[in-house]
Amino acid sequence: MDTELAINTYTNEQLIEAWQAFAESIQSEMPRLYQALKVKQPEPLSDNVFIVKVDSEIQKSEFQEKLASNLTIFVRKQLNNSTIEFRFEVADAAEAKKLVYSANDRYNFLLEINKDLTLLKQTFNLDLE
Repeated sequence: MDTELAINTYTNEQLIEAWQAFAESIQSEMPRLYQALKVKQPEPLSDNVFIVKVDSEIQKSEFQEKLASNLTIFVRKQLNNSTIEFRFEVADAAEAKKLVYSANDRYNFLLEINKDLTLLKQTFNLDLE
Protein backbone atom coordinates (compact mmCIF):
# COMPACT_ATOMS: atom_id res chain seq x y z
CA MET A 1 0.00 0.00 0.00
CA ASP A 2 1.34 3.43 -1.01
CA THR A 3 1.51 5.79 1.95
CA GLU A 4 2.41 8.83 -0.14
CA LEU A 5 -0.23 11.53 -0.21
CA ALA A 6 -1.43 12.65 -3.60
CA ILE A 7 -1.20 16.42 -3.85
CA ASN A 8 -1.78 17.25 -7.49
CA THR A 9 -2.63 20.81 -8.33
CA TYR A 10 -6.06 21.68 -9.73
CA THR A 11 -8.01 24.71 -10.87
CA ASN A 12 -11.09 26.18 -9.28
CA GLU A 13 -13.05 25.06 -12.36
CA GLN A 14 -11.91 21.47 -11.82
CA LEU A 15 -12.97 21.66 -8.17
CA ILE A 16 -16.42 22.94 -9.14
CA GLU A 17 -16.74 20.21 -11.79
CA ALA A 18 -15.93 17.54 -9.18
CA TRP A 19 -18.38 19.21 -6.75
CA GLN A 20 -21.14 19.16 -9.38
CA ALA A 21 -20.32 15.56 -10.34
CA PHE A 22 -20.75 14.52 -6.71
CA ALA A 23 -24.04 16.40 -6.56
CA GLU A 24 -25.25 14.52 -9.65
CA SER A 25 -24.22 11.22 -8.07
CA ILE A 26 -26.58 11.74 -5.10
CA GLN A 27 -29.51 13.25 -7.01
CA SER A 28 -31.87 10.25 -6.82
CA GLU A 29 -30.72 9.09 -3.39
CA MET A 30 -30.81 12.48 -1.61
CA PRO A 31 -32.76 14.98 -3.74
CA ARG A 32 -32.94 17.68 -1.05
CA LEU A 33 -29.21 17.63 -0.39
CA TYR A 34 -28.60 17.45 -4.15
CA GLN A 35 -30.49 20.74 -4.56
CA ALA A 36 -28.53 22.34 -1.73
CA LEU A 37 -25.22 21.25 -3.29
CA LYS A 38 -26.24 22.65 -6.67
CA VAL A 39 -26.82 26.07 -5.07
CA LYS A 40 -23.86 26.12 -2.69
CA GLN A 41 -20.32 26.62 -3.92
CA PRO A 42 -17.17 25.95 -1.90
CA GLU A 43 -15.15 29.08 -1.13
CA PRO A 44 -11.39 28.85 -0.60
CA LEU A 45 -10.26 29.40 2.98
CA SER A 46 -6.62 28.42 2.46
CA ASP A 47 -4.68 25.98 0.30
CA ASN A 48 -6.95 22.95 -0.18
CA VAL A 49 -9.37 24.01 2.58
CA PHE A 50 -12.79 25.20 1.50
CA ILE A 51 -15.74 26.68 3.36
CA VAL A 52 -19.28 25.83 2.38
CA LYS A 53 -21.80 28.30 3.80
CA VAL A 54 -25.15 26.74 4.60
CA ASP A 55 -28.45 28.31 5.63
CA SER A 56 -29.00 26.82 9.08
CA GLU A 57 -27.56 24.66 11.85
CA ILE A 58 -29.87 21.85 10.70
CA GLN A 59 -28.50 22.01 7.17
CA LYS A 60 -24.94 22.13 8.55
CA SER A 61 -25.62 19.03 10.61
CA GLU A 62 -27.13 17.21 7.61
CA PHE A 63 -24.16 18.10 5.42
CA GLN A 64 -21.68 16.94 8.05
CA GLU A 65 -23.52 13.70 8.88
CA LYS A 66 -24.68 12.63 5.44
CA LEU A 67 -22.30 14.21 2.93
CA ALA A 68 -18.99 15.46 4.29
CA SER A 69 -17.07 12.20 4.27
CA ASN A 70 -18.30 10.92 0.89
CA LEU A 71 -18.02 14.37 -0.69
CA THR A 72 -14.43 14.78 0.48
CA ILE A 73 -13.43 11.28 -0.68
CA PHE A 74 -15.10 11.81 -4.06
CA VAL A 75 -13.49 15.20 -4.73
CA ARG A 76 -10.07 14.06 -3.51
CA LYS A 77 -10.21 11.07 -5.86
CA GLN A 78 -11.46 13.14 -8.82
CA LEU A 79 -8.70 15.72 -8.39
CA ASN A 80 -6.04 13.28 -7.16
CA ASN A 81 -5.35 15.46 -4.14
CA SER A 82 -5.68 13.92 -0.69
CA THR A 83 -5.29 17.20 1.18
CA ILE A 84 -8.63 18.74 0.12
CA GLU A 85 -10.90 19.54 3.05
CA PHE A 86 -14.42 20.97 3.31
CA ARG A 87 -15.76 22.84 6.32
CA PHE A 88 -19.39 23.77 6.76
CA GLU A 89 -20.48 27.05 8.35
CA VAL A 90 -23.83 28.68 8.88
CA ALA A 91 -24.00 31.85 6.80
CA ASP A 92 -24.60 35.12 8.61
CA ALA A 93 -28.14 36.44 8.39
CA ALA A 94 -26.92 39.23 6.12
CA GLU A 95 -25.37 36.66 3.75
CA ALA A 96 -28.34 34.30 3.72
CA LYS A 97 -30.82 34.65 0.92
CA LYS A 98 -33.77 36.77 1.82
CA LEU A 99 -36.96 34.83 1.18
CA VAL A 100 -39.83 36.70 -0.40
CA TYR A 101 -43.28 35.43 0.48
CA SER A 102 -45.85 38.15 -0.02
CA ALA A 103 -46.55 40.29 -3.09
CA ASN A 104 -45.15 43.29 -1.22
CA ASP A 105 -41.95 41.39 -0.38
CA ARG A 106 -41.54 40.38 -4.04
CA TYR A 107 -42.15 43.97 -5.17
CA ASN A 108 -39.56 45.33 -2.73
CA PHE A 109 -37.08 42.65 -3.75
CA LEU A 110 -37.51 43.45 -7.44
CA LEU A 111 -37.40 47.18 -6.69
CA GLU A 112 -33.89 46.71 -5.28
CA ILE A 113 -32.87 45.21 -8.60
CA ASN A 114 -34.61 47.77 -10.83
CA LYS A 115 -35.71 51.16 -9.50
CA ASP A 116 -37.75 51.78 -12.70
CA LEU A 117 -40.32 49.35 -11.38
CA THR A 118 -41.93 52.23 -9.46
CA LEU A 119 -42.49 54.11 -12.71
CA LEU A 120 -44.05 51.02 -14.29
CA LYS A 121 -46.34 50.56 -11.28
CA GLN A 122 -47.46 54.21 -11.40
CA THR A 123 -47.83 54.38 -15.20
CA PHE A 124 -50.13 51.38 -15.37
CA ASN A 125 -51.79 52.02 -12.02
CA LEU A 126 -50.84 48.55 -10.77
CA ASP A 127 -51.89 47.20 -7.41
CA LEU A 128 -50.12 44.59 -5.33
CA GLU A 129 -52.22 41.63 -4.31
